[in-house]
Amino acid sequence: LSEALVYNISGGSSGLLTYEGIPWAWGSGLSGALGNNDLTSYSTPVAVCGGHTFCEISYGNASGLGITSQGVGWSWGMNTYGQLGNNSTTVQCTPAAIFGTKTFCYISAGVFTHHAIDNHGAAWGWGMGGAGRLGDNALANQCTPVAVCGNHTFCRVNGAYFGCCAIDNDGMAWSWGPGNYGVLGNNAITSQLTPVAVCGGHTFCEVDVGDYGCCGIDNHGIAWCWGRNNAGQVGDNTTTSRLTPVAVCGGHTFCQITVSSQAECCGIDNHGIAWCWGGNANGELGDNTTTSRLTPVAVCGNHTFCQIAAMTLAFLAVDSNDTVWAWGAALSGRLGDNT
Repeated sequence: LSEALVYNISGGSSGLLTYEGIPWAWGSGLSGALGNNDLTSYSTPVAVCGGHTFCEISYGNASGLGITSQGVGWSWGMNTYGQLGNNSTTVQCTPAAIFGTKTFCYISAGVFTHHAIDNHGAAWGWGMGGAGRLGDNALANQCTPVAVCGNHTFCRVNGAYFGCCAIDNDGMAWSWGPGNYGVLGNNAITSQLTPVAVCGGHTFCEVDVGDYGCCGIDNHGIAWCWGRNNAGQVGDNTTTSRLTPVAVCGGHTFCQITVSSQAECCGIDNHGIAWCWGGNANGELGDNTTTSRLTPVAVCGNHTFCQIAAMTLAFLAVDSNDTVWAWGAALSGRLGDNT
């Protein structure tokens, strides 16, 4: 099915692209989040309207984003804070073009704030601007994209409610926003209106952010996490919150990592095995229990995965045969298994 798996940081809806770039979505239809001109929730995939061919899509809190192979950005769903970037605050049940003529190469949906990177490596944000979420040295909401300060050249950016994190072309991680629970990884819990360096001098190749924490993979495949740790989501065999990155236990060599909006993290190692840690009340760790884990445990089933993404209280993954798997909470049909 999938060439590009979405990162669903906080929503109850999900989506995938076919190899031809056709977007499909399922789960909560709140505020038109599925982009199918409907407000109904679906427990199996439905087509996103518009006939667009996307190379990447991303889902946040009741909204979705996509970019075409030409770098044009589209958005749909909830728009209370201008998070669709189309110069309005009107709900869109089908994709609408993001305002401006920028050509994007990466796009990421957060909660009420979204970000993208243009083909020059500049980061742009729009939506809720409180506590510095847009990184533009201001607090105002923005209905169209505004530049993140600092003249950095970024290759990845992800955001959630309490902070955003990006990787520059040298692998250095930068963060901005509210900073609650140490989400920014800069040894503080204060808001930052412009990017600040994540502590530790790590060279990251990937980073993902949940509402309460962040994880990254360095260029040796070591996973590092920071932020809130009440359920072991930092993966260091403690429940002590961390204001700077700490290594995830287990000696695994990861190639991908994802962080949910709540208290769970999962990663794929170089052999395609998925490992998860943190809260597990809904079976979201995939280990056939509901026991929280302070260190990584293997997802059951002997699958060989190539992609993984977090939803709220659930995860999606694609195996080497392009079969899509889901586990955890099935609210609003977010597992896509018709339940």
